[in-house]
Amino acid sequence: MDHITLRPATEQDQAFLLALYTGTRTDLDALPDAGLRAQLIQMQFLAQQQHYRAQFPQAEVSIVLAGGRAVGRIVVDRGAAGLRLVDISLLPGERGQGIGRRLLTALMEQAQLDALPVCLNVLTDNPARHLYQRLGFVPGAVDGVHQSMEWRASAAPLSTS
Repeated sequence: MDHITLRPATEQDQAFLLALYTGTRTDLDALPDAGLRAQLIQMQFLAQQQHYRAQFPQAEVSIVLAGGRAVGRIVVDRGAAGLRLVDISLLPGERGQGIGRRLLTALMEQAQLDALPVCLNVLTDNPARHLYQRLGFVPGAVDGVHQSMEWRASAAPLSTS
């Protein structure tokens, strides 16, 4: 498996981030007009960025690199009450290869060192929910189409399997 690293996202990453977001919007593939689909995705991408900046102004936005190639993004808001995984996204061809698990495990290890929980919200139909549960995240309240989940460090060491 490639070496996974993070680097801060910059303005030069906007085209990559838009392509990454586009890869998550397969729900719009059925739109018959490709131009309309691209406009809609662009608008929703910009709205998501504005929402994240407004709700999590101190969040760290990082580009995920595998072997030096940009393959995803992770957005983490670090606060006194815990670490919030705002967003994690990988290119379609990079999913299911353990990259997400490695990123989450690293975040959990940091939270454990700081004695903080890791919180997130996930779409109720997102297959990543199963990964979160395997890693020990506990499902919480469902709010519309999102479910909250939380992981708290225990006395037992983290399992990365």
